[in-house]
Amino acid sequence: MGYSRKAIIVVHGMGNQMPMSTIREFAENVNVKGTRLYSSPDRIVGDLETRRLSFKDNNIDYYEFYWAHLMQEPTSLNVWKWTFKLLFLKTVSDRARKMVYTLRIIFFSIIFTLLSLLFIKLKNVTADQINFEKTIIYGIMILAAYKLLVLFFRAVSSTTILQSIGDVVKYTLPTPQNIDVRNSIRNKGIEMLNKLHEVKDSDKDPKYNEIIVVGHSLGSIVAYDMLTFLFPKYHNINTYDEKISQEDVTKFAKDYYDKPIEEFDLNKYQEDQIKISKSYRQFKMPWRVSNFITMGSPLTHAVMVMANSKHEFYKRKMIREFPTCPPVPDINDDNKCFFNFTEDKYLRPHHAALFALTRWTNIYFSNDYIGGNLSSEFGIGIRDIELKSQNGFVKKYLPFASHTSYWGKKEIESIKNINNCFDNIPSENEANNQNI
Repeated sequence: MGYSRKAIIVVHGMGNQMPMSTIREFAENVNVKGTRLYSSPDRIVGDLETRRLSFKDNNIDYYEFYWAHLMQEPTSLNVWKWTFKLLFLKTVSDRARKMVYTLRIIFFSIIFTLLSLLFIKLKNVTADQINFEKTIIYGIMILAAYKLLVLFFRAVSSTTILQSIGDVVKYTLPTPQNIDVRNSIRNKGIEMLNKLHEVKDSDKDPKYNEIIVVGHSLGSIVAYDMLTFLFPKYHNINTYDEKISQEDVTKFAKDYYDKPIEEFDLNKYQEDQIKISKSYRQFKMPWRVSNFITMGSPLTHAVMVMANSKHEFYKRKMIREFPTCPPVPDINDDNKCFFNFTEDKYLRPHHAALFALTRWTNIYFSNDYIGGNLSSEFGIGIRDIELKSQNGFVKKYLPFASHTSYWGKKEIESIKNINNCFDNIPSENEANNQNI
């Protein structure tokens, strides 16, 4: 088997996205080796609005998971319910703390100004000390404060912001009205990822040796869910060869579980992830997602958008509802920790151990507060890369301005780090010669 073709799935972010607009820009700007771009009908996924992109001189096929059409139009009421919930949250993520506190100060300052001016005016009227000039001044001040409040509401309720925030609300808030929306998105994404796993080449071998999933903005949460819900289909398939080193797999788990941050070697961990993943695939485990790349990911606010408290979020990770990197292990009778549980005579990754096999790289701009550090939330096996935008003063310093620029032509460092995830994977022949 000499196949080495890669499939890259890009999951776009929130808002009114157009089909193929994200993937075309991504493929053209991130690609560094190919020359001529080809756009071919997508005969694998079967979506008539999307196509397969490839370049003449490389072995990568680019696909877009397009989900914007599955999102229902948000209402101002839903957005404002979520906004007020945000303003009064007891638990706020580290990344969002300054932003939430600023919003609280702005909102309550406006309310306080309105109430203070109203109180002063009513006091004057009650005391029959009506002064025409003062009344006019107070009236103007109250009107100004009221206009500020209206502008605040209108800004949040504007079409662009409403759509963006509304998408976050619809997908992350598990109300009965939202369940169908996010399940339809998840199911469609899982179906696409599954088809790319199962497609064969002319020799009846898997067409793609490696699949790389890229998620931007809210698309990173969608992509995380796609991986989370599809991996259990593959983790327990009984095709393993007894030649695989169970001792080394066990050692892999023991070497990295529950290690202090100062003792954790991220480079070695990711190297071992590659070796373990290649070894399992060599012996017929069909999971082929080698890399997960997140950019500007709201997962940094997971404690706010995926749970109701830090305790709940931690508990759901520990019971393996939310896969972590490194994974939370099983513990056998000897109280030894494993990423993998024992069944028959083979060690198989448990249902939430996908990041024993799949590397996770997270890129975020320092001024993009939608995204941020993920290793503090999902595990120290994640490679966090913080960058400053190189796309001018506004994108570099204005909060949130860089959020849509991760693969912009001027973002050399960001593109370089994305390409590193594509290139530093051993070939199949190299993997066959490695001892894990």
